[in-house]
Amino acid sequence: MNIRPYFHLLAILITLLCYQCKVSLSGASISPDTKTVSITAFTNKATKVYPPLARLMAEELRNNFTNQTRLDVVANEGDLQFDATITDYSIRPATLQAQGASQNQLTIAVQVAFINNKEKSKSFEQSFTRFAPFPSTQNFNTIEAALAEEVTKLLMQDVLNKAIINW
Repeated sequence: MNIRPYFHLLAILITLLCYQCKVSLSGASISPDTKTVSITAFTNKATKVYPPLARLMAEELRNNFTNQTRLDVVANEGDLQFDATITDYSIRPATLQAQGASQNQLTIAVQVAFINNKEKSKSFEQSFTRFAPFPSTQNFNTIEAALAEEVTKLLMQDVLNKAIINW
């Protein structure tokens, strides 16, 4: 008995199932009459300021909406509205050894106010925090941009998930 055709059929079924899951999860909580999103410039109130961070975060959130939803990003008064403040940008020891910190971590926190003008009950104000570890022997100035970008991507995906998928 030749089972090869069954493997092809199984592969096609799994592919279709995965595609259906992706389609059904993508934008699952977006009301059909929601068409636009606006993201204000992020405010930076962290004690330590990394100058490009506010712009980087706003751009990443805009890109997430452009690439992962059907919504149009508008300058203001969107159906969905985001206002955010960076509240923490710090370097802390992640793991300690007898000789001192063996790893540090860059921690970034952002306070987000989200207004859903179509479904007010889905609006929220919440703090999001993420971090990225790095060896304490490494010069932070040489890796700061890459770490800030890494943490920003994680944070803005968390924000998108909370607003759209309600995770």
